[in-house]
Amino acid sequence: MTARALVLALAAASAWPGGAARAEDPPRRLGLRDALAAAVRGNPRIVAASIDLDVAEDRVAEARGARGAVLTLTAGGTVARTDPVPGEIFQRLATDAVTVGGVVKQPLDDGSTLSVGFDQGVTRQTSRLESNGSREDATDTVFAPIVKLGLVHPFLRGAGAEAALAGPHRAAVACDAAALEREAIATDVVRQVIQAYWEVVAARRELDIQRASVALARDQLHVVRVAVAAGTVPADAAVEVEAALALREENELVAEGALVERSLELRRLAGLELGPGELTIEPTETIPAAPAAEADASPDAAVARALAQNARLLALRARARGATIDVDVAEDAARPQLDLALSASASGNAATAGDAFNHLASYGGLRVDASVTYSAPLPSEGPRATRSAARRALARARIDVADLEAQTTVAVVRAANKVRLARKRIETLAKSAELAEVNLRGEQQRWQAGQSRTFDVLRRQSELAEARLRSSRAHIDHQEALADLQALTGDLMTAHGVTLK
Repeated sequence: MTARALVLALAAASAWPGGAARAEDPPRRLGLRDALAAAVRGNPRIVAASIDLDVAEDRVAEARGARGAVLTLTAGGTVARTDPVPGEIFQRLATDAVTVGGVVKQPLDDGSTLSVGFDQGVTRQTSRLESNGSREDATDTVFAPIVKLGLVHPFLRGAGAEAALAGPHRAAVACDAAALEREAIATDVVRQVIQAYWEVVAARRELDIQRASVALARDQLHVVRVAVAAGTVPADAAVEVEAALALREENELVAEGALVERSLELRRLAGLELGPGELTIEPTETIPAAPAAEADASPDAAVARALAQNARLLALRARARGATIDVDVAEDAARPQLDLALSASASGNAATAGDAFNHLASYGGLRVDASVTYSAPLPSEGPRATRSAARRALARARIDVADLEAQTTVAVVRAANKVRLARKRIETLAKSAELAEVNLRGEQQRWQAGQSRTFDVLRRQSELAEARLRSSRAHIDHQEALADLQALTGDLMTAHGVTLK
C-alpha cells in the first residue's frame, strides 16, 4: 500500500460514523496471548476444521456401530382349512400355527459371523380318520421351542481383520487425518496471528519513531528561529527545517495509517470485532531482545522434527494409510468366496409349553449342520478397474507425501536461515542507534558552535530515525521467522501455550 493510500485509509477511519478514530476513543490494548486465545475461539478456519473433526468422529462411531451386534425379531402365523374328501382314510382339515423368534448376529474381527437364536412355535391341528365306515376327528396342540447357534467363517473373501474391519479402520484413519488437519490449520492461523501481532508492534514502534523525528525537527526549528531572531543565522535557515518538518509530518501520518491497517488485519485473523471505536490496537508487547547465537535452530535437527511432527505432513500420511486400506479392500473384493457355515440347534416338542421346555432342556432333540459354499465372480473389467484405481490412488498419495516432505525440508532450511540472518542483523544494528544518537549530539554541538549547517543536523536526525527503524525491523523479522520455523517443526502451539479443545 502506498503512502498516499495509507493516509487516505487513516482519514477514512477518522470519518467512521461514531468517531472510530477520535481522540476520545482510546485504542484497544491487546497482548499476544489474548490475541491467540481469541483466534482459537473465533477464527472461522479453526471453527470449520473443528466441525469437520466432529463429523469424522461421528463417522467412526457410525462405522463401529455397523459392526455391532444386530437383533432381528420375527413373528408369523398360518391359518389353513381343507374341505373333507369322502373316502380318504386320513386327512388334515385345519391348521393354526404361530411362530415367534429372534436371532442376534455379531460380526467378529476375523470376518466370521456368530449368531444365537431362539424360535417358539405353537401349532394346533385338526385331523380326521375314517376306517370301516367310522369317522373320528382329533385336535392336538404342539409347542416346539428351538435354540440355535451358528457360525459362518470366510476363508477367502472377507477373511482376516484387515478386510473385516476395513470400514472402522477407514473411518479411524479419516478421523486421525481430520484431527491433524485441524491442528495444521490452527498452527497456520496461530502463525499468521503472531506475525500480524508483531507487525502491529512494528507499526506502533515506527509511529513512535516518526513522532520522535517530528519532535526533533520542531525543536530544531525553534532553535533556528531563535538564532534567526538573534541574527546569528540567515533568515532563510528556517525554511530548510520547515521543509524537513513537513516531510516528517507526512511520514507520521503514513505511520498512523499503517498502524490502523495492520490493526485491522490482526482483528480479522483473531476474529475480533470491527466497528466504531474498534480499529487501532495498542500492543502490550514490546520489541523483544534477540536470543543468543546458540538459540538458533540447527537445520538438521529442525528438519528431523518437522518430518516427525509437522501436522500437515502427518495428515497427508494418514490419508495415504487410508489409500492402503482401499487397496486391501479392492483386492479382497476380487477374490473368490469360500464360506464355511456351521449350526447346532436343540429343540423341544410337547403338548404343553412346560413339557416342551423340559424336553428342550434335556436335549430331547439335537441337530448339527455344516456346509461349504464357493462362489467366484466371472471375469469382468469392473473388479480389475477398481483394484487398479485403488493402487494408482495409493501411488499418488505416496508421491504427494514425498513431495510434501521435500517441500517441508526446503521450507525448514529457509526458515532456519532467516532466523539466523535476522539475529545477525540484530547484532549488527545493535549499536547503530546508539552511535546515531552520539552523532546527532555532536552535530548539534558543532551547529551551535557555528561549525556545521542546519542540513547536517537534519541529516543526523534522519539517520537516527532510520537506525531505529532498521533495528526494530530486524527484531520483528526475527520473531516472524521464528514463528515460521516453529510452525514447520510443530513446536509453535506448545511454545505459545495454545491448546485446542
